Amino acid sequence: MGAELIWILVGIGLLIAEALVSGFIAVFFGVAALLVGLLIWAGMPSDGALPWVMFSVFSVGLILLLRNKLAEWFTGGTSGDAAGSGAEDDFNGYEAIVTDGFGPDDGGRGTVSFRGAGWNARAVDPAIHFNAGDIVIIQQRDKLSLVVAPVPRAAQPTV
Repeated sequence: MGAELIWILVGIGLLIAEALVSGFIAVFFGVAALLVGLLIWAGMPSDGALPWVMFSVFSVGLILLLRNKLAEWFTGGTSGDAAGSGAEDDFNGYEAIVTDGFGPDDGGRGTVSFRGAGWNARAVDPAIHFNAGDIVIIQQRDKLSLVVAPVPRAAQPTV
């Protein structure tokens, strides 16, 4: 088995490991190993320290240049508009529909539907209970979860 094939198989193995553990770091080592394998296939010497140096340079370079940007992309971050508003502006104050949970035994947690996607959510107060179909207001986004509150009641006229 040639050195390039070993590097390529290691790269593929690291990419598979990334899919299984999802720490968003093994992918960069996997891509670096694939690049070294391709360089060896293209004629770079496979003996000595050169492959390991290239692997190290590629790994560190990819992590420093791409990790934050790709992590933001995969976790739903947005770049905001020209005024500098962030991802929070895409959620805060909007209504969502309760789909499941938020009962007395759910610890203030459940799921909601917002813009056609299901989201894990927690109530601003764990004592608050919602029923499926209730409309809630999103107070904030915490990574891949939403913090929700009841819809404020309109002021009732006094008689």
